[in-house]
Amino acid sequence: MKPVVEDIGEMTVVGVKGRCNYATTMEDIPPLWKKLMMNEHSIKNKVDGPAYGVHTTIDDQSCYAMACFEVSQVEDVPDGMVGEAIPAMKVAKFTHEGRMEGLKDTYDKIMKEWMPAEGLELDYSKPCIEMYDDRFKEDSDESICEIWMAVK
Repeated sequence: MKPVVEDIGEMTVVGVKGRCNYATTMEDIPPLWKKLMMNEHSIKNKVDGPAYGVHTTIDDQSCYAMACFEVSQVEDVPDGMVGEAIPAMKVAKFTHEGRMEGLKDTYDKIMKEWMPAEGLELDYSKPCIEMYDDRFKEDSDESICEIWMAVK
């Protein structure tokens, strides 16, 4: 898969954040999304648009994961949520098609095949972003989400 490489602007988000182990992300992350979706109505200044999964590297074993929505400004953040700024950055955009169970396989292909083939190098100082718009259909083979990998 050939990615689309482009610059994205800074974005302010509010959501639920937790520390995750790379080996158990499929168990660690769904509770974050559940809490976000149950409390979506309480997020002030929410921008109409997609939901985001933001992953920030801690070390080679773990990351911070955040299920969130973009906001026009951070105000009265609901209990159990945080507001953060996502920096402007250059990203390589990939597409994951299919069920969430296959997401790890898509990441493996990105890291082991597609990024090296394109000569792209990850920028570990910036987050990886998953973008979930109206093409995302939970538990569907036709589901689509985008994966935005920060690159140098």
